[in-house]
Formats: sequence, C-alpha cells, structure tokens
Amino acid sequence: MLGNFSYHNPTKLYFGEDSLCYLKDELANYGKNVLLVYGGGSVRKNGIYSLKKFARFAVNVWGISPEGKTDEQLAEAGLAAMEGWMKELGLVMKISELGAADEMIEGIADATLILNGGYKVLDRDEIVKILKASM
Repeated sequence: MLGNFSYHNPTKLYFGEDSLCYLKDELANYGKNVLLVYGGGSVRKNGIYSLKKFARFAVNVWGISPEGKTDEQLAEAGLAAMEGWMKELGLVMKISELGAADEMIEGIADATLILNGGYKVLDRDEIVKILKASM
C-alpha cells in the first residue's frame, strides 16, 4: 500500500469525429491549469495531429473562415486564435512567466521524469531544447 491518501478523478469524455470541437467550451469550465492525457500513441493513430483535422478544428471551434485558405493557413489561424483565447484566460504561454530563468533550465531537465511510451521518448538534451524554446 502507498500509505494514506485521497484520490478524486472526475472524468468527462467526448467521443466521435468532431469531439475536439467541444474543447474550447469545456476548457472554459476549469481553472488555469489543465492536464491533457492521452496514451499508447492513439493520437498518432487516430490522426489528431493531422493538418486536415487541425484545419477543421480551426473552422469548427474558432470560427475561422476557410474561404481562400489552405489547410496550413487555417491551422495557423486556428493556432493564433487559440493562443489569443489562452491569453484572455490569463494562461501562461512561456515558462519564464512562471518564474523560470535560463540558469534553471539544466536543473528542471534533471528533475524531469522521463517515461517510456507515447509518441516519442525524449532524452535529456531534447528536454533542454524544449525548455529553452519555452522561455
């Protein structure tokens, strides 16, 4: 046994091709910190990262007009709309906004728990690069 603890895990699931369209409204119900969990490479297999899906997400969720735009332009407009919305909610966009400084990057990387599984297992150098890009 792990000792005394309390565990509470309310879960809401959306299923179906357009289930991501509910994300914007659903996230608004929660605070500034949201944990998105997926596993086993399913996001790769089901195409969630595909350009076409993200272009459709931009149109259906953010109301971006598809007229005269390529899928890449739609995806970029969707990213810009999502970033603007996240800023409106007061969510941090860079780890420096949380108080992280350049001299802390190595220590953060050392403290990062690296788990096997998912899309790609990162090594320490890759984590450092991501952290630096997140500043």
